[in-house]
Amino acid sequence: RACIGYRFAMVEFKCLIFALIRGFQFELAVAPEQIGKKSTVVTRPVVKSELEKGSQLPLKITPYMDS
Repeated sequence: RACIGYRFAMVEFKCLIFALIRGFQFELAVAPEQIGKKSTVVTRPVVKSELEKGSQLPLKITPYMDS
């Protein structure tokens, strides 16, 4: 059995992601060399100097400025 609103929820989620990607610029908040990967069931990003904090990918998010 599946949720009858599943497909609608997925479309809404995709629209939200599109709006975020279109309206903002994303860049790493740390140097790329500081990002490593932790392999469990799923590969996840980690900051090498902060392994005790677990999975993380620090980003600097700024509003998109069209020039």
